[in-house]
Amino acid sequence: MKVAYLTTYYNGAVDGRFGRFHDWVHTLRDMDDPPFDFEVVALTASNADETLSSPPHGVLGDATDLWGSPANTAEFALNAPRAVRDLWRADPDVVHVLTLDTVAYPVALGMSRRTPVLGPDVQGYFPGREGDRWNREGGAGRKDRLRYRLRRGLLKFAKDPTVVALSRYHADNVRKLGARTVETIPPGVSSAFQPGRRARPEDRDPDRPTHLLYLGDLSEYKGYDIFLDALSQIPNDIDFHATVVGTGDAQRDRITNAGLANRVDVEGFVPRSELPRYYQQADCYVMPSVDEHGPNTIVEALACGTPVVATDKLGINEYAGEDTAVYVDRSPSGVRRGIEQFHRSREEYIRNAVERAPEYQAERTVEALAELYEDHVERT
Repeated sequence: MKVAYLTTYYNGAVDGRFGRFHDWVHTLRDMDDPPFDFEVVALTASNADETLSSPPHGVLGDATDLWGSPANTAEFALNAPRAVRDLWRADPDVVHVLTLDTVAYPVALGMSRRTPVLGPDVQGYFPGREGDRWNREGGAGRKDRLRYRLRRGLLKFAKDPTVVALSRYHADNVRKLGARTVETIPPGVSSAFQPGRRARPEDRDPDRPTHLLYLGDLSEYKGYDIFLDALSQIPNDIDFHATVVGTGDAQRDRITNAGLANRVDVEGFVPRSELPRYYQQADCYVMPSVDEHGPNTIVEALACGTPVVATDKLGINEYAGEDTAVYVDRSPSGVRRGIEQFHRSREEYIRNAVERAPEYQAERTVEALAELYEDHVERT
């Protein structure tokens, strides 16, 4: 069986953009005996490797430089004819398209009479999502709603589309677009995310401060304010240290005024290739976000054997059980209580997380995808 992945962006190196997709493909690339043959057809790319059927033209620049710029969509369109030729030449048994947009998705549908088309991974605005990010006023809000209607319209062109979801909450939202078949796949990340030395209990000092990790943009939506307020409420008898990784206003004055300057280190932006050691050094990853379809950072933490304190909300609370995670109300007091609960049974949580870490490797996701592809091939 041969699968062609069609994506607007590909990077042969570790990258946070389209992180899940890259973890799947890089895992397939590095496997001695992958469960299916595959190649990647990309409209833009950086660090091209052997998985690309042919490198994109790069007419307007490198994919990394174009990301998020007005020229990005123009570059997609300039590469669309090449992508069509590559897909027909590849003659795959399945096409898995990664994005629901006005360039890649129509290119994929052009293959639908010949081969099953799966995907895409639909993110962004859906009616009912919580947080200011999804409930904007004025022109920004109108643009979100227009883009949502456009995606609904694009799906109508597909014959009984099968859309891939990352969680039950994500699947519920995707069904609002009109997709009749939604397949939820298990989470998995690159083998770069491993427990490392934390797998050996003898390397963990039982008298060490509890090391907390915040990783994500430093925004109200992700809960950075709540995280800082929770730290300021932790009782004095709990010795802790926190590391903050991410972009945005770190609010250093607030940290100092709360008496946390000696307990909180702000690292700023860290490339994804360097994130494993931050997870491995932490005792616990804290994520008080508003609304997520299935946060990859939680999967990365769990793959490194790092327990989680996170918002008790569908989409966020679906990846780990109570033996490796503490789910809390999204408030400073809720997060503080979660940290206290974790601290009291720290070694037990870590031991459980290390034992379960292999469950979060991308090999499991790849196996689930293989079953999904085979099922669709058999039905056509």
